[in-house]
Amino acid sequence: MIELIIVMAIISTLLSIVTPTAVNALKRAKATQVAFNLRNISTALQIYYLVNDSIADIQTLKNSGYLSGNTADYSIYDFTTGTEPTNDSTTLVVVYEGNSVDLNYIRDKVWDAVFEYGDGGKPAVKVFIK
Repeated sequence: MIELIIVMAIISTLLSIVTPTAVNALKRAKATQVAFNLRNISTALQIYYLVNDSIADIQTLKNSGYLSGNTADYSIYDFTTGTEPTNDSTTLVVVYEGNSVDLNYIRDKVWDAVFEYGDGGKPAVKVFIK
């Protein structure tokens, strides 16, 4: 019986050490994924504009094969007006609208071009079209 209690104490100690590390790793993985999605969307926007001479929304980018994956939490705005972009837009902003991520980690470790956008401090990146 004592051996069982000792084993349970060792397992609980190991779990208390591993759990915070695993949680931090998951948060950093999510932040890295957001940064790479922002980069992929911005690159897809630029390529689409070069090929088609027009600005696309995310669904158009996906439908035309310029983008894949889960992009439901991302939006594209005109950087100057903060509204939906038009073909007259010259600078766009791609914004992650999902659950909060560690913006400092993204800027320090993944991609320093990411900045806070809007009141909620959402991760975003500028895209220069013209």
